[in-house]
Amino acid sequence: MLPAILRESSYIQQKYSAGIYHSKNFSAHTWITFDESGDIINPYDTLPPVMQEFADADLEFLYEENDLKNGGAALTAYAALQFTQMTPTERTHLTESLLRYCDLDTFAMALIIEYWLQLISDSKEEAA
Repeated sequence: MLPAILRESSYIQQKYSAGIYHSKNFSAHTWITFDESGDIINPYDTLPPVMQEFADADLEFLYEENDLKNGGAALTAYAALQFTQMTPTERTHLTESLLRYCDLDTFAMALIIEYWLQLISDSKEEAA
């Protein structure tokens, strides 16, 4: 739902294309970015890899790619934290990646609500 709202709402695009988002996991992050053709890049695709300094093959315990960009990968990563032997470095990187993914997931829900509130406000203005 988030990519559709981001494409639809010029209000959200303008507000979050500046680096105004701060959290425990992100500092002045810009969630609305555009590709060469002017399309909005899905914010989940902008999340950094779990471990940039390790090859994808070193993360076989987790999933096929070195990314946490969807709920399935996040569930697998959480289970891996609980039930898989890994080094402290792997555990730290995986935990940080999960926190970033969950941060974005929560922020996405807030954006959806903000979009709906903007639609309601616009409808009331049009009705008046």
